Amino acid sequence: MQIKTETKVGIFVIVSIGIFMFMTLGIGAFRFGSYGYSPYKVSFKDVSGLSRKADVKIAGVKVGWIEEIELSTESGKAIADIMVEQKYSLYDNAYAVVRQEGLIGTKYLEVTPGDPMLPRLESGEKLARPGREAVSVDELLFKFKTIASHVEQITDNMK
Repeated sequence: MQIKTETKVGIFVIVSIGIFMFMTLGIGAFRFGSYGYSPYKVSFKDVSGLSRKADVKIAGVKVGWIEEIELSTESGKAIADIMVEQKYSLYDNAYAVVRQEGLIGTKYLEVTPGDPMLPRLESGEKLARPGREAVSVDELLFKFKTIASHVEQITDNMK
């Protein structure tokens, strides 16, 4: 018995949809619920390049994601809502740093959990210490330009 062309196309479409769904769920584009995760808030002066659904890592290990980033109307700072697995505890002096994977990689949030001797942060609390933003390439280039101009002035004076 031969399989008709329509049947072959149908099987191909169903397999393609299955592979697409598997890949979509595998990369974490869709998250079905936040069971097993604790929400926290972190404030930043600058979150350039950091996006929603970016990874949250502790010691380089992925432990959650960024749920939302919004601007606070009172302080003018960015507030990131993060989700961290419940099995990882954050303490009173925990803080977060915006980091980048490699030179041109994606940005993520590196969380330092704090000192276990201090009180544990409850789910939904804001980290007491504000987060630190990543070093900007623009700032580095500006500082390099300033240093270069100073070196040029010194060499001109020595002539």
